Amino acid sequence: MHIGYLTTEYPHENFSPAGGIGTFIKNIAVQFRDKGHNITIFLCFANQNKIWKDEGINIVEIATIENKVIPNFITNRYKINSVVKSHIKSDKIDLIEAPDWEGLHAFCKFKVPLITRIHGSVTYFNYLTNKPFSKVINFLEKRGFRNSNRIVSVSNYAAEKTKELFKIYSKKITVIHLGTDLVKFNQLSNNKVQEPKLLLHFGTLVRKKGVLDIPYIFNEVHNLHPDYKLLILGKDTIDNIENKSVWSIMQESFTKSALSKVTYLGPVTTNVVKEHIATATACIFTSYAETFGLVTTESMAMKKAVIIYNFPWVREIIDHNKDGILIEPGNFVKCAQIISKTLNDEKIMYNIGLNARKKISEKFNLSQKYNENLKFYTDTINDK
Repeated sequence: MHIGYLTTEYPHENFSPAGGIGTFIKNIAVQFRDKGHNITIFLCFANQNKIWKDEGINIVEIATIENKVIPNFITNRYKINSVVKSHIKSDKIDLIEAPDWEGLHAFCKFKVPLITRIHGSVTYFNYLTNKPFSKVINFLEKRGFRNSNRIVSVSNYAAEKTKELFKIYSKKITVIHLGTDLVKFNQLSNNKVQEPKLLLHFGTLVRKKGVLDIPYIFNEVHNLHPDYKLLILGKDTIDNIENKSVWSIMQESFTKSALSKVTYLGPVTTNVVKEHIATATACIFTSYAETFGLVTTESMAMKKAVIIYNFPWVREIIDHNKDGILIEPGNFVKCAQIISKTLNDEKIMYNIGLNARKKISEKFNLSQKYNENLKFYTDTINDK
């Protein structure tokens, strides 16, 4: 089988750090490559037109073009259609998959099946964060869904909410949760949990991920436990409301005393992330807008207690007080009290970590998800 993936991001040293979509595509591409399938990644809106290989995976960079008459969002998507079509023919590609984000495939018409995977569209995230809808983006994303032969989602909640937002009534949406590599994210034997206790947050610093709540939660934790530390990993961004660095906004929100216990390392490699997960006491995530959340399952796979805001997509992963801790969004004092109670009960921490690893092994194992995706692709090609 030869599978093509459309994306605007891809984890590689030559590119900027990738987010969830890029991470998923790299993970699934490696899985299928290792099983003997051919993979082509179409990197859209690139800086150049270039074809190369990344450890056996074909990379086709599609550069943006300017047009003085037709809007760029149209011309560039027609170029995507043209380039992908030519590779489908020359490279005998059997199937194309695109993310719902920004409707990269809005003007794509192929002779092979086209799949849209719901990772979270701009329309979806705008809904969750109460932002105004962009008519252009909504139009592109809606066309992408309309052009698709099949639709698959990374969570039940994202599937149902997307169906509602785009009025997708004529097509079934299959749900295949994201998988986590149990070998890559395994408990490291050479790392010991730090003392004093260390909270870890990792992921891109952006408002919708709730990172602006973290200082207020940690201020309250610091009042209870002045020796506790907080480590933050991830790429900084410019906030779309205050038009300045998200990290700088966060710094202003910590008390002076609490900030002295905070370390921010910026974007780091996956191996470095793993090392810090291993030495952390627990991981904390406060996102207001997700479809699934790989950071959650990666932490759980390493037997870490995840303390996370309670939203529907999270409840598809975590059973409260069994394999993770759900906390009330925005209630900073209560969050700090729950964190304090959890971190100071070694039995709870041990059992949560044990159950967390078991949950990922049984329900969110990358190998298991490979089989589910293989069946989905095969059925799509055979039109079952």
